[in-house]
Amino acid sequence: MSCEVKTCEVKNCASKKTYTQGGTQACCDNANPGCFTPSSYDPNLIKAECIFVEKVYDSKTFHKEKTYAKDYRLENIVPAGKTIAEFIEVKINCISTKPITVEPITEYINSIAVGGCPTVPGPGGIDQLRLDFIDTSACDALGKGTPITVVQELHFHGKIKCRISIKVKYTDGSKDVLTDHIEIDANRIPKEFLTANLCIPSTAAAMKPSLAEFCAVSCDFDVIGGINGFSQECAPHRPRSEVNLQQEAEQIQYSQKIPQPQRTDITFNGILTLCITCEKKVKVPVQLCVLSTGFCDSGAIQPTACAEFPKLFPDQVNMGCC
Repeated sequence: MSCEVKTCEVKNCASKKTYTQGGTQACCDNANPGCFTPSSYDPNLIKAECIFVEKVYDSKTFHKEKTYAKDYRLENIVPAGKTIAEFIEVKINCISTKPITVEPITEYINSIAVGGCPTVPGPGGIDQLRLDFIDTSACDALGKGTPITVVQELHFHGKIKCRISIKVKYTDGSKDVLTDHIEIDANRIPKEFLTANLCIPSTAAAMKPSLAEFCAVSCDFDVIGGINGFSQECAPHRPRSEVNLQQEAEQIQYSQKIPQPQRTDITFNGILTLCITCEKKVKVPVQLCVLSTGFCDSGAIQPTACAEFPKLFPDQVNMGCC
């Protein structure tokens, strides 16, 4: 007897294509970055260039687990007149009907509320929190970085649907496979707190440091006790559809006079585990000298109607101004 539990996964639209005679294929292996790599060092090909970028000044990666336990009931799943003698096998397959995401929300930095502080766009569209409100003068005088403590809330979003297939043996010796599903709303999972200690450079210069935060999450669903965690429970029969209070009151009054049929439900306690990875980076703009083989050129495809096209980037002229 075994209980097979599969990891939750995001299901995206999948498509496979194959066209013959030089047509489109499903995959590619000829990505063009627009650069070349020389086989050996050549000062005529490799030159120093100054670029204006963001440097990672400090970085921390965190792993956290968030568990969410709940009692589940599969109603009206056992045929009338049947009683389960043994649970033989249970299979659970979970998929994300809405992708599970983690939203990091920074509440305080060094006990300062940062809810209304401005942000600047960063790589991948990530909003970075400006840290110019931090006083770094004391550590600046010592030629050192300034420590900060970041207090953050992690909010969860998305939905998970689990299909449950239960192979059972009844008291009369017959066997059956019962199927049903449950849904888990990640928005109902209580928020998690995360505290991080980082170091930032001086905020006295024109270029200010900023804080970038991003998270990823995977999930796993288990039944507490495995196959032994499943049990059957008899309850008064009622339809799955909702009834109004007056009808329900009438049914209760009527049931006191006439015995009501019983239904058999299957109950279990499930636990959803969210496996979370979060990273925080303190970034600061810098001017950086790099060795370059030249500037990128992807080699645009030339149609025949236009004799000339506008430039996307200016020519790189290093001969001074006229």
